[in-house]
Amino acid sequence: MKNHKIEWLIFDAWGVIYTKRNFIHSFLYPFLKQRDPHIQEDELYKEYFKASRGTFASKDFWENIGFKQEYPEIEQQYLNSVSCLDDQFIEWIPKFKEYYRVALLSNDVEEWSKFLLQKYNITRHFEKIIISGEVGFRKPGVEIFEYFLEITNASPSRCVFVDDRLANLKASAEVGMNTIRFIRKDSKTPFCSEFEVGSFQELWHVLLNVLS
Repeated sequence: MKNHKIEWLIFDAWGVIYTKRNFIHSFLYPFLKQRDPHIQEDELYKEYFKASRGTFASKDFWENIGFKQEYPEIEQQYLNSVSCLDDQFIEWIPKFKEYYRVALLSNDVEEWSKFLLQKYNITRHFEKIIISGEVGFRKPGVEIFEYFLEITNASPSRCVFVDDRLANLKASAEVGMNTIRFIRKDSKTPFCSEFEVGSFQELWHVLLNVLS
């Protein structure tokens, strides 16, 4: 059974299907700090943003931060150490797929994103997967949302974008998409997107009872 009003349900990755909002602070920086106590977190962000815009491949990221000789083993070790998939996503995604076409739209390094999607065996759940490092556009720029609409021929008014960051939601709203903020905390934001949820169960109820 498909929802007649909403056609596409578009998920962000980090902070939504993955429980951690900031993987550099949660995973990458601690992982590398054990190998090089002098590594700077802000330098990781600088090089990551370049790689996640598709400026260069993950191999160049490791070279730029001083781990050229350790690649590709260090990348495999790092990605295998990451564990943050929300089990509730696995529980609820079959229900979402009964009603909506499901997509993923994420800021990430192309190689890393594809590895984790395969690691968790969730690639199969998405009809479209758009990774910033692959297409060359990053949220909160509107270009990545316009790209999605172009390749899917979707009507923005029939799309719901789910993200944890307000800037990204604002950009998707600017192209006409419906927005839902997914934030794992007890207190809600006084003003944010159209709706705010804290779990996939809450997301399900908003989609069916409000946006149907």
